[in-house]
Amino acid sequence: MREIRVPTINSNDDRCVLRERLVESGARVRADDLIAVLETSKATCDLDAGAAGVLEWEAASGTECRFGSIVARVFDSDQERSEHLARAASARPPVAAVTVTKAARELMRKAGLDESALAGLGRPLVRSEDIEALLDRAPVSSRRRERIAATVSLSHATIPKAFLLVRVWCDDALRRLAEVGAASGVPVGLPELLVQAVGGLGPEFAAFRGAAAATRPDAVDVGVTLDAGRGLFVPVVRDAGRRSLPEIAETLLEFRLKALRDEFVEADLEGGQISISLNMDEDVVCAVPLVLPGQTCMLSLGGLLSEARPTDDGGVAARRCVHLGVAYDHRAVSGDDALRLARWLKARFEEPRSAGA
Repeated sequence: MREIRVPTINSNDDRCVLRERLVESGARVRADDLIAVLETSKATCDLDAGAAGVLEWEAASGTECRFGSIVARVFDSDQERSEHLARAASARPPVAAVTVTKAARELMRKAGLDESALAGLGRPLVRSEDIEALLDRAPVSSRRRERIAATVSLSHATIPKAFLLVRVWCDDALRRLAEVGAASGVPVGLPELLVQAVGGLGPEFAAFRGAAAATRPDAVDVGVTLDAGRGLFVPVVRDAGRRSLPEIAETLLEFRLKALRDEFVEADLEGGQISISLNMDEDVVCAVPLVLPGQTCMLSLGGLLSEARPTDDGGVAARRCVHLGVAYDHRAVSGDDALRLARWLKARFEEPRSAGA
């Protein structure tokens, strides 16, 4: 008998979810047969049998498993498996009866949960709200993670990406944004300013707008990354250059609420010409985004930093800045073009009134 343990898949997690079992207990497997799909916080991966024989599962689909834990066993024969099952049954304590309401069972069916998923609830009566709470604690769906992983893989495999980073001084922009927020009653910040600036890209930057620009040549549609714990989304701000900062702020707030509620529809996510990756945690200095297939550029905006800068009178003063990154498809855009774009955007921050705020 050989144990099948969960491998250490990456250094960011200590566990994964047994998302799908591809082979049933009692089936004969070969050493290289794929038997399950595992899902971490980043992607999915395959699990193979590792040995030939008769398979017996120890973990159900949907179970959260620590790296190194046993999820299945492979026996040399059906007899060895039967003997193991008999020993396990005799050692197992009696299972308390659990009643599942009709509504809860229907919700389980739709979510693909089996009876083993109820073990951790510790309730003799399971209602639909118990299943909803269980789903709220569950990781992002396998299908969505697979789509994210496929997009990342396609980007890395097909797009020769280059990256440029510039420092942007933003004290003047922050003062201007505070004025706009006070006048409108809508808080606005650097993300809104960057979305509006990117929306104002002219024909001289057409190469950065990707293939989707052909469908809307007179308007720049800007994608913005959002992750509220249910997976990465890139909803699109339509015609961003013609929107005011408060309008963009309200659109981004609507996107955040949709991300939290998992309410995006395809129309929200389609047609982006250029995208922005927001990484504005105060500890983030630099983030290198991927370039989405079909696009030629993704910008990144880091956290707000404070740095010493010489003053005109020979002194030193603390100034606030962010790092603005330009990741670009080197087949369509040159390094000189990327620097020209970065400097143009830098000017929109350092001379914010020129951005039409």
